[in-house]
Amino acid sequence: MLFCLCFVITFLANSQDREQDFLDSVSGKLITEIRKQGRPKALIETDKSIFKAGENIWFRSFLINSISQKVTRQSKYLFVDLVDEKDSVVSFVLLDAARQQLNSKISLPTTISPGYYWLRAYTRQMAEGDSNHAVVKPIYVVGANGRVATRNFATHIATPNGDPVIQFYPEGGSIITGANSTVAVLVKDAQGNPIATDGVVKDSRDTVVARFTSNNLGLGKFSFTPSYLRKYKASLNWNGKQLTYPLPPFNFFAAQIAILKQAGGSKTLRVLLEDSIYKKNVVTYLIGVSKDSLCYVAIGHGQYEVSIPEQKFPEGIATFYLLDNRGKLLSERSIYINEHNVLATPTLVKNVFSKREKVALNISVTDANQQPVPALLSVAVTDSAFAVAGDEPITDPLSISNKIYNTSNTLKYMNDEDRDLMMVLINNTYLKGASYNAKQVYNYDDSLLFIKGRAIDSKGSPASNKILSLISNDGKATFLMDTTDNAGKFIFPIYDYSDSTEFAIHARNMNSGTEDIRIERESLTFPRFKTPVALKQYFAVSPVFTTKYRNAYLDTTLPGAKDFLSPVTVRTNKKKDVSYNEALRVSPTSVIIAADQLDERRTVGDIIQNASGVRMLNRFLVIGGLTSLRTPDATSEPLLLIDGVQTSTAPGLNESPVIAALNSINPKDIDFIEILKGPEGSNYGMRGGNGVILVNMGHNRRDDFRRNVNGLQTFFAKGISKPSPFPLINYDRKEVKSIPQFDNRSTIYWNGSVLTGTQEPASLSFFTSDVPTTYKVTITGVTVYGDRIYQTLTFYNR
Repeated sequence: MLFCLCFVITFLANSQDREQDFLDSVSGKLITEIRKQGRPKALIETDKSIFKAGENIWFRSFLINSISQKVTRQSKYLFVDLVDEKDSVVSFVLLDAARQQLNSKISLPTTISPGYYWLRAYTRQMAEGDSNHAVVKPIYVVGANGRVATRNFATHIATPNGDPVIQFYPEGGSIITGANSTVAVLVKDAQGNPIATDGVVKDSRDTVVARFTSNNLGLGKFSFTPSYLRKYKASLNWNGKQLTYPLPPFNFFAAQIAILKQAGGSKTLRVLLEDSIYKKNVVTYLIGVSKDSLCYVAIGHGQYEVSIPEQKFPEGIATFYLLDNRGKLLSERSIYINEHNVLATPTLVKNVFSKREKVALNISVTDANQQPVPALLSVAVTDSAFAVAGDEPITDPLSISNKIYNTSNTLKYMNDEDRDLMMVLINNTYLKGASYNAKQVYNYDDSLLFIKGRAIDSKGSPASNKILSLISNDGKATFLMDTTDNAGKFIFPIYDYSDSTEFAIHARNMNSGTEDIRIERESLTFPRFKTPVALKQYFAVSPVFTTKYRNAYLDTTLPGAKDFLSPVTVRTNKKKDVSYNEALRVSPTSVIIAADQLDERRTVGDIIQNASGVRMLNRFLVIGGLTSLRTPDATSEPLLLIDGVQTSTAPGLNESPVIAALNSINPKDIDFIEILKGPEGSNYGMRGGNGVILVNMGHNRRDDFRRNVNGLQTFFAKGISKPSPFPLINYDRKEVKSIPQFDNRSTIYWNGSVLTGTQEPASLSFFTSDVPTTYKVTITGVTVYGDRIYQTLTFYNR
């Protein structure tokens, strides 16, 4: 008997060791496969949601791993643009994702039409097929006179055009016969809009076994105990017609993970097996994963229940996987852990301030043990009238927006029942082999900013075998050389440079003699992103401004609303002091835009449209008027020269080649712009008949490059947008505080690069404006562990 007892103990111990070894192996493989699926996911935060024409959109982008939720460097570039209702690009910036320089701004033209626009952030792979990981944020622009565009929001109600569609999501992926099973439903109309309705579930004997009601998201659920001898269908009455929908068929080799809620809010996992695989001692393995981390493992036999140790999981979605003894996935079930393990705490010394008073804001990010947590934050302080209620960021790590139409709700802010319904909808998260090739995408983007083109000789033929030298004053001592091929083509592999960097190309022949050739530069090719309909959303409530806010912000102070640029005319009988290099002026009757009329908050293309006689027709720039009766196109545009060199104006994202070229120039680098509208343009050839725009760069730039050297051609390239500092007013200075001009800033503070992690909180300071209002402090960001931060605070300005 002693021998038998020892044998049994040894056998059981070996069996447990084998099970534990297998669990270690299969859980390791599972985590490895899950981590392979991680790919970049874009997030974006702005200082506010409602803007005035002519303002800056201050934004901070984040690229995070879609699985771990941690900041990632898997992409080289991030493309951020602003599009209108027709998905036409209004403005575009290129950001350096590899160096995490994702804090920038987009300037709104003063002439932009009021209405909805969308700020988009995406990588190349998102634009080329992975659109669910891009981010599209709605913003609203108010016109110069306070005008707002009205939009009729269609209510998602029953329509006679087509029958609704019901999708069934059994809890754990399968319906188990002979046991109580829960099934979530998603009801949509023929147009894909969610429907709030009632329905019943009947068996093959036409007996009602369950009822369900869908909410405004189209979500509902029912529970029943099915028999394997019967079939089941859902039924609802639609416009007087009885519609039926068969439930998913039974899988007699299935298993199910279900959630049982206990008293006190705790949760228990129940594992059920269908008869074909059920045995009393059959072994299954339960693995709990949050993001890309293993948080829970268990070995079970037969059918069993286990309590969920929620304290072991971080806040967010956790998924439990049930596997058999061969590692085959039997079932999965997601839950949402709503524990606030990471907390962002903003503090003020008081909540009521006076006009132009200094505000000190401290921000700490701590874990459950009150220890500081490293985090990257964006902080915005803006008038609450310009912030849309419910404009919280998406905090769920899985893309579920394709299942719920046009809703701004997020998991964190849903009630428990709706949130759990969303969890039942999540399935097939374990996609074995669906790995992301970051290196391939990275290599493709390496050549994005390469300077390429073709050299043309004086006869219009390709200039082959010419030695070209590329130089730049970008501070990096850029100097590259290439020899043109038989087609006159060249390429300079320059990997990164700032936006509006000036380059010069010098041409020589094989005998080192200078060649007078023309350079035709190829336009940079950026990915084109078509916004998915599901991502292009609107605010739940249209913006409404009271008379108080119209008087304070909209009527008299919008940049460019009333003070369009006036032409500067120099008369022959009177000498006028000017702020530009008058020696470079071509005509005494031309229109001049001097450096002091240029504003970095606006693009050069926008500024020049405010000049006398310059306008946009059919999306092309026209000076004076049309020279023929045909529809304006690229050939109707004026000739553009920068520092005397004709600039290649290949069509850009703005459709107008000249506007695209002008927008590539940094306004602060310009001395003055001269616009020729009269007969002086004929001196520049046939194209000059449409008018001529002469851009003269600043003195420092002209000293760096000598335009009169034969063979030297200069140009400005579209490059990487650098972070722009938010302009702050310091009322501690008496001479500033005494300025009588009314301060009506709607955003009084923005910082997209606030770091936490030390024992001391992050300390920020700023000054209130002259507008009595309620300010909203919005803090968003990501911790080093992948936790999303969202916190708000309000204070008042008397």
